[in-house]
Amino acid sequence: MSQPLTPQTVASDPVGEETLQIMSHAPRYNRWVAELIQPHLGNRVLEVGAGIANMTPFLLPREYVVATDPDPAYLAVLEQRMENEESVAVRSLKLPKLDEESWKAERLDTAVLLNILEHVEEDQESLDGLAKILTPGGRIVIFVPAVHALHGSLDKALSHFRRYSAPELREKLERAGLEVEEMKYCNFVGMFGWWFYSRVVKRQVLPAFQVRAFDLLVPILSRLERLVPPPRGQSLLAVARKERERG
Repeated sequence: MSQPLTPQTVASDPVGEETLQIMSHAPRYNRWVAELIQPHLGNRVLEVGAGIANMTPFLLPREYVVATDPDPAYLAVLEQRMENEESVAVRSLKLPKLDEESWKAERLDTAVLLNILEHVEEDQESLDGLAKILTPGGRIVIFVPAVHALHGSLDKALSHFRRYSAPELREKLERAGLEVEEMKYCNFVGMFGWWFYSRVVKRQVLPAFQVRAFDLLVPILSRLERLVPPPRGQSLLAVARKERERG
């Protein structure tokens, strides 16, 4: 269960906060995303944009996890939720600003960005910086909204600068000096709900009842997509590796 924000910790983005609260009641979907990224995670993980920790528990147990966010309200929630997790540190981070030496000292082997990169105007600069702070052989694991034609009122309300295509994201990762290991679309069915609510009804927030109804279907949909990878999807998963140092 997510930790509600208190009056003393009001998020700077009320639409984003409401969306995070709604998604906290989609455990099957969150677990699906976690299962997609789990094989690519190392032992020392940086979670960029952890929000209210909907996904942070899925990164545990690990040797070390740094859960970050730029919003003080979310940082307060993260501190409270993770206070009993000795392997978790909570820090402020706002891309693309990265203190390279400070972050290199953390010896991080994985950077995870789950529905975060679309919120950053300087996405290429952010990828460049993240690649630099990872240990040699480390990975960047990215989950972003996909398909440009789906961009609508929901994206605008959530301050999404863009949705991605696979070729576009691959080019940005390679420009950051990373080798793309995996790139695949996910959640084919979700495209239609997003299109309807974002392009037709023009809502600012997904209806909570619709998210919960969709969550019930996730076990079936995830199995189908394992059998038949979709040609397009609401989201795009990318995994890219930093080159190892040559001995």
